[in-house]
Amino acid sequence: MIRLVCPGCRSRIHAKEELAGLVRRCPKCRVAFRVPKPEFPTDEYLEAEFIEGAPPPEPDREVATVVPPSAEEAIRPVDVPDKFVRTNVYLICDKSGVYALWENNGRGWQIKGSMGFVSARQNTDELPLEGDFQLIELKMRPVEGGIRLVGLMSYKLAPRYALLSLAKGDEDILSKIVGPGRLTREQKGAIKLFILDKFMHHVWQDARAVLDFLSNADYLTPGVG
Repeated sequence: MIRLVCPGCRSRIHAKEELAGLVRRCPKCRVAFRVPKPEFPTDEYLEAEFIEGAPPPEPDREVATVVPPSAEEAIRPVDVPDKFVRTNVYLICDKSGVYALWENNGRGWQIKGSMGFVSARQNTDELPLEGDFQLIELKMRPVEGGIRLVGLMSYKLAPRYALLSLAKGDEDILSKIVGPGRLTREQKGAIKLFILDKFMHHVWQDARAVLDFLSNADYLTPGVG
């Protein structure tokens, strides 16, 4: 049996092993995906590849039913924001690190280039068409003399064409959120390093809960604070 996570609604699904590599639809949200092929037997839930424009499935060609997560394994729901909080800082992570940055400074989204961060609007040809991306909201609280880091929330983005919205407008990326984020240890490490390098010590010195969250191996909780 292959265990997988729907790229649309994040439901956990069991599929027969003979379906590996085939395109099927989620029994819950009807999003089409390709059933992953595990390199070796595993009990972990694998990310299924989102497939756009797939034909309707035949009645006898469905995957197995959605698996209700246990209380310990449940992915905690998040409220999808409809606009940016102007005092917050927003990041986009790819599989290995921080790829894009937004601050309320009038520069719009900045993407990582060979010489540092550059304008997404002026470098649209550099925007990837697909991938595993997470939107990160660094929650900042204005205080006398500056700001303080008080929380963090992550959101999973659609696996295809999501980052093209970075060249359209600041908040267009919010329409590409498909569910709560699930940060890997590598992504958490990259975000923590970004915070320590980007901000002065007094900005994050009291954000112990955020730093602890970025140091643990919990990949089910989308954020803290």
